[in-house]
Amino acid sequence: MSGSHMTSGNPSAVASFSVRQLWRYPVKSMQGESCAALRISESGIDHDRQLAVNSAAGKLGSGKTSGRFERMDGLIEFGASVHLEHILVHLPDGRSLRHVDPLLLPELSRLLGKHVTLEREGKHMHVDVAPVHLLTTSSLRWLQSALPDAAIDVRRFRPNVLIDSGVEGMPEQDWVGRRVGVGDEVTLEVIKPTIRCRMVSFAQRGLAADKRILAYLATNVGAAFGVYARVVAGGEVREGDGVRVL
Repeated sequence: MSGSHMTSGNPSAVASFSVRQLWRYPVKSMQGESCAALRISESGIDHDRQLAVNSAAGKLGSGKTSGRFERMDGLIEFGASVHLEHILVHLPDGRSLRHVDPLLLPELSRLLGKHVTLEREGKHMHVDVAPVHLLTTSSLRWLQSALPDAAIDVRRFRPNVLIDSGVEGMPEQDWVGRRVGVGDEVTLEVIKPTIRCRMVSFAQRGLAADKRILAYLATNVGAAFGVYARVVAGGEVREGDGVRVL
């Protein structure tokens, strides 16, 4: 991986970090929702990837194909949010259907061009690698400076916690193997970089497709952008909470 993303010295020891935005994605690989607060337990974030689209082959709809995932490019054109005890699925034509609505599965199948069902998360987690995904505003600025005419929007990269940071480069890459405190209750352990797939270049509402984004990341930083973390201690986090790299 290129060293161009690294920060100089040890800025985490002196820099001030805080929570800029919080996101959850109630249906895996669909657009998510920004939240003022999130509750995090050791198993993950409440309502995050609570549901996943399941193919006829029993694989989870995703932006890539692997042992347990099946690529379904159209999923990112849908959105999902939590309303009371229901998950609302927002269709590309502007309609919203509750996840229990009998019309939803036929519509999903029709629009995706294949028979699908919805699977609730159980003993098999729906997240790709770890329950929490972190990204800094520094990384977004770094990528925007490299691709000045590209739409570098946080929605392309699907973090749970966007961290406000004033340092240069991609500071979260230096956090692998370290613990991060968020707010007064939550402690995370950063376990590995997030290796990006084609999804970051897909079109979605308000964003055009742009293959340059993944190409630049793959060429310059081994496609690493953001980091995955496991939960050491759970609790509630809110926008504006302080973030401490331990």
